[in-house]
Amino acid sequence: MDIENRLGARARILTPSGISHLDILEGAVFNDDTEPLRTYVQEDVNFDFPETLPLPRLPILENENVRYIDIHDDFKSKAISVGNHIKDGVITEHETFIPINKLPQDVAIFGKSGSGKTYFLARFIAELTVKAKNVGILVLNVAKESQEIFYRDFSKVKYSDDDFHIPYFIDAEKETLKKRLQETATYICASLGLKNVFEKIIYRTEVGFLELKGQLPEYFIGLLRGVETYIRNNPYGPEEQANLLQVFRNRMNTFDEDKVQEVLKITEKLPEWVNNWLNGGKVFLDLSMCSKFVKMLIVNAIFQLVRAVTKDSEAEELKYLIVIDEAHAIIEKPITTNSDDADFIMKEQMAKIFSELLKEYRSRGVGFVIADQSPARLFDDVVSQPSIKVIFREDYPNNLLFSEDPLERQILTQLENRLALVINGATGEKYLVRTINYIL
Repeated sequence: MDIENRLGARARILTPSGISHLDILEGAVFNDDTEPLRTYVQEDVNFDFPETLPLPRLPILENENVRYIDIHDDFKSKAISVGNHIKDGVITEHETFIPINKLPQDVAIFGKSGSGKTYFLARFIAELTVKAKNVGILVLNVAKESQEIFYRDFSKVKYSDDDFHIPYFIDAEKETLKKRLQETATYICASLGLKNVFEKIIYRTEVGFLELKGQLPEYFIGLLRGVETYIRNNPYGPEEQANLLQVFRNRMNTFDEDKVQEVLKITEKLPEWVNNWLNGGKVFLDLSMCSKFVKMLIVNAIFQLVRAVTKDSEAEELKYLIVIDEAHAIIEKPITTNSDDADFIMKEQMAKIFSELLKEYRSRGVGFVIADQSPARLFDDVVSQPSIKVIFREDYPNNLLFSEDPLERQILTQLENRLALVINGATGEKYLVRTINYIL
């Protein structure tokens, strides 16, 4: 045995004198309580566990900073629990929190498959639903099917449903109309994977429709055909003109289907799911069955719609939340480096749009929660801009994105399931946690 006294003598098992085997069987071992017992003090025994003892070991974060004061009931009612703090390799009873009013500064959740990321996200949203009933929560399911099981109490709308609508343009006041038209031209150009020259053409086509007819075409394909007409009526050089028309027609054909037209149709009233979300409703939009280009167009239309229906707020509060799991489906770096490739152009433009939205939405009380397995696949701004990061187990090169300390990078590769590193730039905290168990 490895337990020793202060003289270095190891503990050993002694055969008790005066006690027979029959006494043990009959339970007559402690009948005589008059025998004096020796009293030991703590210093007499070494209670240290040997380093060779095969006990599970948790990581130790050297430069941690975690809030231990002012964790009262009122604070807890306005904050979301992250998990139990791991102090010096020991899971403590101290619960850590993220204040709800800090969520407009955005949250990023990263971790390998099976590390606990998805269940953490589901529990995070479930707790927010209870503690912030007036906050509208919109979950954009852009990758996996059957994810609605994590959001049982949400209103669910699928791309295949007849009532799935996202108008490609929302009418605006006169003083903001040109700005909205420009933003619409930008996202359409990006979604179609077109170069910047088309952005001006789309904008001029929009202005032309307003001047001639007082409104944009009801159906998206009508706008695209108007762009085609504009290119023909305002020709460039012969070779460039032919190339522009060919490229644009190829992109236009991708969206020339009845379902896309019905989804993007301009309507007088906002879709029901939008009004529900604006009034504090919880909505799950399933885009997992869309093709890549259609999905990008619809997501951009949603972002532009949010831009149009939300307003700046001076108060630091969360009004709306947009959740995107498997974010690489819309904000992944392009594989190719060919700047003429449609996928390259689409993703580069999408990164710029999304980066601007993260900044712009904060002043409107709109927060993003982004989750993904491989942050290194995402654009740098998408990973760096969220102030609050919860990082589960990540291997190289993903672990390089969150620390310059080699030991911290190593910790990220060795985290057990449900253990995570929390970096909260909104409060200046940095710590390790074991997340709360969550059962669907």
